Amino acid sequence: MTERAAADILIVDDQPTNLDVLSRLLLESGYKVRAVTSGERALEAARHARPDCMLLDVSMPGMDGIATCDAFRNDAQLQDVPVIFLTAHDNTEHKVRAFQAGGRDYVTKPFEAEEVLARVRNHLRIADLERNLRAQNEALNEANAKLVEAAAHKARVTAMLVHDIRNPLAVIGAILDGMIDEISLADARLAYDGVRRLLDDMLELSKSDATQSRAEHVRIDLNQLVERVVRLHQYVAGQRRVELCFIPQRERYVMDGDFPALERVFTNLIANALKFTPSGGKVELRIRPEAGIGVESGLKFACVTVTDTGAGIPPEELPFVFEAYRQARVSERNGGVGLGLAIVARIVAAHGGRVRVLSQLGVGTEFHVLFPI
Repeated sequence: MTERAAADILIVDDQPTNLDVLSRLLLESGYKVRAVTSGERALEAARHARPDCMLLDVSMPGMDGIATCDAFRNDAQLQDVPVIFLTAHDNTEHKVRAFQAGGRDYVTKPFEAEEVLARVRNHLRIADLERNLRAQNEALNEANAKLVEAAAHKARVTAMLVHDIRNPLAVIGAILDGMIDEISLADARLAYDGVRRLLDDMLELSKSDATQSRAEHVRIDLNQLVERVVRLHQYVAGQRRVELCFIPQRERYVMDGDFPALERVFTNLIANALKFTPSGGKVELRIRPEAGIGVESGLKFACVTVTDTGAGIPPEELPFVFEAYRQARVSERNGGVGLGLAIVARIVAAHGGRVRVLSQLGVGTEFHVLFPI
């Protein structure tokens, strides 16, 4: 709107002659003009339709120009309207008062037509540039907020993947410490493959801003999957002197899913259970059918339970166990369940399932992982 004919100029002066002269000058130059004779009417007119610039007389009865300018500056909708003061005084005191009130410029009476037009054009241009700058700043702030959010997301994903790598590495380390038979070496190979897959995931994440894996789903037998992960952790369980067992069912529970991702779900749950179950304790996995209720009536789920006899999770922390950063703070304070559960919740949700947790201090914890089948 800088120098367009539609620019709206509000003139405020208690002298009709001055209003007439300025109105004709600005109208002839192609501006839209509104003229009022008091500060009160200026506020009313501006609140009805915000002007692009205001020519404001300093000396007026009642609400003078200084008070009018103050009122504009205290109004969120009008505070950035450029104000050019009109004054018959050319001394420093009046100029200082005008600028302190928030005026952008001043014109000394009697007016010089070219000076008035030049100052109006200049402040319309400046106001236009300021609006553009504010819009650009808002866009930059929005873009920056999105970048911060994206960086935080990548940091969370990286933390989760690094955490997830530690579980199979612990298996490899424990087996290499024992190095007792060929079966242990085979398990070490399985753990190595798990680390390699996780590193591949990290590489893919660094190449793309995608937030979810595009892995191809395959038919998965949950009994075989859980049994495989349990076998992978048997050596670690033995080292910790914790009984780890899987009680399979005759019924086969088959679903479509990302095999490595689902393997990570039970790897994290078992690793956490072993970590927080004391020597002589027990970690048990079962699979059972569960019928949907309520809005899920008619649906059938496979429910995998992971039960331990560990220390349990404090009741006040249970609602937050699947939040990555909350878990990190809990873990530092009282040996909580770590970032692994955030990974579990995301993977299970991506497969259309859900996870719930029950826990009692001094008794143990039980996770239920439900998948639609």
